[in-house]
Amino acid sequence: MTGTLFAYDPKDLRLTKEEDFEKALTQCHPLQKKVEYLLRGYSSLLPKSYVNMCEGTKPSNAENVDAEEVIQKMIKLVERMELEGKAYVELRSKYHSQLSRLVKKKNAAAEKAAAAQQKKLDAIGTFQDVDEDSDSDSDSDSDSDSDDEDEDKSTDGSNNANAWKVSQLITEYGAPPGPTTAMYDLILDAIAVSTPKSSQPLPLLQTSRSLYLKALERYNLNEKAGFDGIDIATTPTACTFNAVIRAACIETSDDQTRDTAFENTFFAFDAMFHNEIVHRNTATYKYMIDSIRCHLPAGEVRGNIASAMWSKCQVEMVLDLNIIETMQKLSKDGSCGEEFDSWWRQEEAKFAGAKANGFGYKLSFGKNKKIRRFDKRFDVY
Repeated sequence: MTGTLFAYDPKDLRLTKEEDFEKALTQCHPLQKKVEYLLRGYSSLLPKSYVNMCEGTKPSNAENVDAEEVIQKMIKLVERMELEGKAYVELRSKYHSQLSRLVKKKNAAAEKAAAAQQKKLDAIGTFQDVDEDSDSDSDSDSDSDSDDEDEDKSTDGSNNANAWKVSQLITEYGAPPGPTTAMYDLILDAIAVSTPKSSQPLPLLQTSRSLYLKALERYNLNEKAGFDGIDIATTPTACTFNAVIRAACIETSDDQTRDTAFENTFFAFDAMFHNEIVHRNTATYKYMIDSIRCHLPAGEVRGNIASAMWSKCQVEMVLDLNIIETMQKLSKDGSCGEEFDSWWRQEEAKFAGAKANGFGYKLSFGKNKKIRRFDKRFDVY
């Protein structure tokens, strides 16, 4: 049942927004670690996944594992976390909304009473008789009756306003407690290693994009509320973006699959460019060039975009052997135009047979190739 794993405590209404946010993180933290542990277990079943690479062993039953079934189980775990977080913030928002309405009614009643009293003082002067006191009591009774009627009308007429306030309360406290970026990364990585072998890659590509957008949305909500420095577990990583691009590096004859894959490639690349936390690295450019080879038709456009990626990776100082080999693979069939082939022969001559560091290029071209990795041990992300 949703809302039972961790729930909002009405006693926390007195807390500040920052204290409330931290309390929510504290409550869901044990569950987060359990879910991450389970997701790593599922990921270890998939050959060449990040967790499998960390273990350094091949799964014993890899041939019998249905990768798409494993991914669906991983997604269901994260979806349950999302539902728990949604239930938490909805309950918190309702409590805050109810408290706000009570305070508003109390203040309005006090203002009306003060206004009525001032009106009577203005009418009769500064002196009052005992009889006038009794009259005022009867007047106040009639006023209270009319106030009740007004309150009923205002309550009926403000349902939409209250609904909007509840929605606002949900977003102004940052991202709901629940999934972490690590959870999304594990699933995105699982999709990336499974897509090339899948007979129906389109659903996986669509899922990949929706998951990475969810991860970015959670970080953006925290950043907007000023809590991005508190909940670092929602900070995106190089894997968040690169896994989406990696999953798109598939050769397909289906137009919709090709278009979706290419959209994913450039959406993730552009989002990475505009993100202040994560920088593009070697894996980013390797997968971009590979995606260009898989999806762009033969011609000068393919060569022009590939050469731009080659130049950018040097500017960002992330050039390494993986990118060189990917460019060589792209240029083998001469599908990028004569101008590209002529240019690439000149570039290739710089590192032909070179065994020294830099592969014949300036060492500064590869200065950041390890620094920007998701994990310095591996070059996949």
